[in-house]
Amino acid sequence: MSAIVCADGAASLSMQWGVGPCRPDHSEFRKVGEDVLGAVKYLLCALAVQPVCRVATDSLEAALAEGLAALPEVRRARYREGAALLLGADDAIRARIFGRHAAVPVERVRELGFDALLAATRAPVLDAKLLGMPRREAAVGSFERLEAVWGPMTAVSAVSFTPELLGAVVPMTGGSSGIDPEVPFPGYYRKLEFSVRQLKCFDETNPESFGDDEIGIGGTAVHTDGTVTQVGRKTYDDFSDGDSEWLNWTFASFTRTKPKSGGIVYDTYGVFIALAEVDSGGFQKALDKIYAQVQDKVKAAIATAVTAGASPFVGPFLGAVAGAVAAWVADKLIEWVISWFGDDLFPVKYATLTGPRGFAFYPSDKWIHEGTGYRSKDEWLKFYGHGGHYGVRYYWRVSDWVNGSAPQ
Repeated sequence: MSAIVCADGAASLSMQWGVGPCRPDHSEFRKVGEDVLGAVKYLLCALAVQPVCRVATDSLEAALAEGLAALPEVRRARYREGAALLLGADDAIRARIFGRHAAVPVERVRELGFDALLAATRAPVLDAKLLGMPRREAAVGSFERLEAVWGPMTAVSAVSFTPELLGAVVPMTGGSSGIDPEVPFPGYYRKLEFSVRQLKCFDETNPESFGDDEIGIGGTAVHTDGTVTQVGRKTYDDFSDGDSEWLNWTFASFTRTKPKSGGIVYDTYGVFIALAEVDSGGFQKALDKIYAQVQDKVKAAIATAVTAGASPFVGPFLGAVAGAVAAWVADKLIEWVISWFGDDLFPVKYATLTGPRGFAFYPSDKWIHEGTGYRSKDEWLKFYGHGGHYGVRYYWRVSDWVNGSAPQ
């Protein structure tokens, strides 16, 4: 996590969007992601060879079991055989795939479940120094070290809200929610939406002779504070090559965090999108549940290394970091399932929007002034799987302008 900078080295006041998920670039965040991924792989294999067992409701193992149960018998047998090969491999191979969790007997894995499996062996110790933590528990430590890992969090190093920096800014007046004296000048857009405009079939899934596709779309919204909200799944049928469904669906809606005077902190909002060919069954239906469970564990694991002195400063960043790492874990899980078990799934997508907590520029080459706000120009997420190719056309929108206190 770091500030967005322009070519001249100045901090950017524009909203930046991207499509991930990217491999965590920080060694300690990557360590947590790889450890959690190993546990999910081990649990999946254990359930694949013996799917009939009792699992806790609303748990990760319940989501995995649901995905396995939804598979046609031919594909379920492929999972069973592939999992048996891995579980019966020598210790070195098992350790490379499942990490520390390979030390737990497979019979116990099903009994323990995800939460207890993570606690059954010694978790990786995160290097507090690499995370910018102070050496003493009660100390605040160096803001420079914290910001190098987590992003700008102090008025000294953050960009200040000043009329000179913002330039010729004309705050929106139509639809304004009034003036909030606690908000720095000039104000901010309080509402953020991610909308799906169109679902398009570029190439129908195989075998095309069996009839048209029935496609389900759903996912998860991740607020910058780490709050995870599942998006209700919608299903559309009768897709063949070239067909489209115009949805104009507000997939996720966020209330942006209120800025404070002094400086700008960068926030990241994420949307995790899963596409499924309904007739194929399998893990696409359970992906949003898997993601939510993984995100909680990633956040908790990183939080263990955050000392009390740094907690007030780092806390607001934990959610965004955990969301990005969890999205990477879910993406790698699907890649592994495709490569090892030969299952032809649609890989998941993770779209993000990052920008300063307060006012942001919306340049005309990327954003369109619409009503009392701005929306980004349309972008596409491309999904390849089941021998087919689908696209999701989407955009971001900001609205509900809140005027800040008048400049001095």
